[in-house]
Order: sequence, then C-alpha cells, then structure tokens
Amino acid sequence: MSIKRIDRGITLSLHALVRGLKLRPRPRLPVLMYHSIGNDSRPGHPYYETNTSTEVFRSHLQYLSEKGFTVIDVNEIGTAIDSGRTKQRVAITFDDGFRDFHSNALPLLTEFRFKATMYVISAIPDEGRVRLHGKELMTWNEIREVHRHGISIGSHTVNHPELDAMTPDAIEYELRVSKATIENKLGAPVQSFAYPFAFPETQKVFTQRLRDMLQEVGYKNGVTTSIGTVSAAHDRFFYPRLPANSFDDIRFLEAKLTGSYDWMHLPQYLFKRGKSLRKNVASWEWA
Repeated sequence: MSIKRIDRGITLSLHALVRGLKLRPRPRLPVLMYHSIGNDSRPGHPYYETNTSTEVFRSHLQYLSEKGFTVIDVNEIGTAIDSGRTKQRVAITFDDGFRDFHSNALPLLTEFRFKATMYVISAIPDEGRVRLHGKELMTWNEIREVHRHGISIGSHTVNHPELDAMTPDAIEYELRVSKATIENKLGAPVQSFAYPFAFPETQKVFTQRLRDMLQEVGYKNGVTTSIGTVSAAHDRFFYPRLPANSFDDIRFLEAKLTGSYDWMHLPQYLFKRGKSLRKNVASWEWA
C-alpha cells in the first residue's frame, strides 16, 4: 500500500515519541472496527476504505496472538474498564454482517481462537440474499452458524438508516424491532448496538435522546464510528472504535492499539461540527 496519508505519518511519529520518552499511557481499551473481509478493495482514499484483505486481516490476528493480547467480547468492556484490567486486551467488531465474514473472517478467528462481535441488520428474509452497498449479507442460517462458533451478535438496526434524520417513533422502531428479531432468530439476548453511518456526536440533544431510547429498549452498551480507544470517561452506549482496513500495516495497527491514533478524534469531531453548521445555515436560507 503505497498511498501516502497524513494521519498515518502523524500517528507513527506520536507512537515513536511516546516509546522514546518511555511515557506510561493512561488505561485504555482498543475496539477494532472491521466491515468486509476479502480482496475487493475499491479505489479511493485509505481513510474511507471499509474492506480488509484476507491477508492483512490474518496478519492483524497473528500480531495480536504473538503479542499475547486477550480478545474480549464488547459486553465485557465495561467490566474490564471498571476493574482496570485493560492491558493487552482488545475487542474485535464487524459491522453490517457481510457474507464474506462467514467465508473469510470466521475461519481465521476460529484458527486463532478469538472472540468477535458482529452487528447485523435484521431486515433479512428467511430465504434469498440481501445486498448492502453492493455486497451480499449473511443469511439467518449463516448468522446462526457464526453465533454457534462463539461470535456475539449485536444490532445494527432494521434497515441501516441515518437515524438522526428520523422521527423518534421511527428511531425506536429501528432499535426495538431489530433487537427483538435477532433475539427471536438466535434464541439469545442482544445487548449491544452499533450506530450506522457517521455518529452525530456533535448533536447533543439527539445523542441524549438516543441513549435514553437504547436504555429503555434494553441494550446494555453500544459502539460508534467515533475514533479512539475506550476509557472510563466514555459513555457505555457510545464506545469509540479504531477503524481497520487493508491499509493498516502492522506498524500502524500497533500504534492504533496503544492510543497513538486517538488524536484523530479531534479533526473528526471538528469536521462533523462544520458539516452540522453548514447544514443549519442551509436550512436557515431556505426558511
């Protein structure tokens, strides 16, 4: 992967500085965020890539294994944070429930005996295939199979909509029905929720209402696309994650796991803030 990226350069420099000064990092727990696992990356900037090649994914798992990481379930994050047992611990998550998880990721996770959490949308028919972003999703039979292999299943809504553009009743439907459907199909409780699309963390009123709904419906925790490693300061319904894709070589992955990529949350937040302000200005102009 020869494409240059500023975020990688800054991250590796910060990582080298921390190691050179022998600074003791604050307790943090990284949550890796994957989407598709296969060899069909699309042209574009590495920052927006959501595919991880099978070869790179294997190298990530090999690194975690060789470095003695304990892979925990998302539902175990709160206990790990509260007890201070975060060293050499990591959670692995997947969004969307693509079919290539079943064919490519599951065999590797099984080989390394690692846990993972898969967030699926519930609008899947009992027969036939559904596509999301042009890629096939797993069937319920395949989801049940990966669940039997120890993969935790969480909710990614019913239809994968942009929740902040919906009415409260429509949002509650997406949260409640997806949870109930998955529990019915698997015969197991669903405790975790993954927010679809970019998490609108700058919209404080919306996120507070969303948190209240998640708690009322019965979720115990949730993950977002906000960049960072989890600390005691984070809300359990809105854990940040570390995006991973084919452009993440081992040096970059190591830096992310140790918190050297957390600085990216600030520019990400400012970008969302500016986008929100531009949207408000546009609405005023049309009013």
